[in-house]
Amino acid sequence: MPDLEYTIFPVRKRIIKVTISNNQSTATVNPHVQEIKINHGYLLALLGVGIDPYVVPLNTIFYDPQANAQAYSWYDSFDGTYHKWFVKTPSIGANSTYTLYMIIDLTKQLIDGNYAGINAVYGQNYLGLSYGQYDNGKNVFLLYDNFAGTTLSSIWSTFGSGSMTVNNGLTITVTSSQTSTGIFTSLSSVPSTGVVARVWTIAISAGSSGGNDYALLFGNNVTTSGTGSANGYWSSWWGYGNTKDSIFKMSSGSITTLVQVSDSVVLNKLFYGYFMWYYTNQSNLYSYETDTNVALSASDTTYNLSAISQFSHFVWVPSSGTSTYTTYAIAIFDAPPSGVMPVISFSLID
Repeated sequence: MPDLEYTIFPVRKRIIKVTISNNQSTATVNPHVQEIKINHGYLLALLGVGIDPYVVPLNTIFYDPQANAQAYSWYDSFDGTYHKWFVKTPSIGANSTYTLYMIIDLTKQLIDGNYAGINAVYGQNYLGLSYGQYDNGKNVFLLYDNFAGTTLSSIWSTFGSGSMTVNNGLTITVTSSQTSTGIFTSLSSVPSTGVVARVWTIAISAGSSGGNDYALLFGNNVTTSGTGSANGYWSSWWGYGNTKDSIFKMSSGSITTLVQVSDSVVLNKLFYGYFMWYYTNQSNLYSYETDTNVALSASDTTYNLSAISQFSHFVWVPSSGTSTYTTYAIAIFDAPPSGVMPVISFSLID
């Protein structure tokens, strides 16, 4: 825990009130993972002083006044304009607000890698940290792995004849002479609003003439033999020989396309993407990747959330060439009500 000097608001610290407004008729689940995003220029205006954007993740924590305790937070990234965190909160009621305090020390590091942490690959690439240093994702998300070290965590089972290596990231390589290759795990619980899988990845090579998909799947009946009998929905980026993004339904291994657009991958560029399955009176599916800023959405009534017992990430075999992707982190957390995050507003506490 940090010191409690914020209670007397010393000059070197600034306290920003973060108001989370859930303007929907459905409460978030408990616990809820809330995205907090703030423009760096606006942050400086609130603070009234300058602070280097690359100091912010090291010197910022979140405090929950309702719980009288520090909130678990995980710094995602600074994209040159916005800082982004994910913060764990209790349920935020329907049509109600929840308050956090964003505490920024202008001179002193506050993060501890337990309550407050940093995305492993961002910390390494932009802050000069060792890979995974201060990464507390397991304390924030429903399921999290940053693939630190050189050994695959025991939470995962594997399938396929392609190669998988772990070296501060999971690299999956599949050639046209191999089979689709991936990892899968069981989910201990599924939030009542649905689930989001978020990944941070680099595409190293793209196979062609069919296949090449970078895939995220929620469902069941994935085995060490693969997805051939699986049920559920999955998001595919750069399939059909690096030409299409898709959302598919899978029924006992049989694939139905729900939505599809043209797209091709940008190689050797770090990106994040996510696949969300939230539920109302039907399954609502949404995918997005920052590589080419393609978003897809679809709905279907075949499955409800009871169909989810597993999560799988895999690379589909290309018809020619080689497909190689390195995934640095996978985070799974609750889908917000109706798939829309509660709204954030900020104000400085004088």
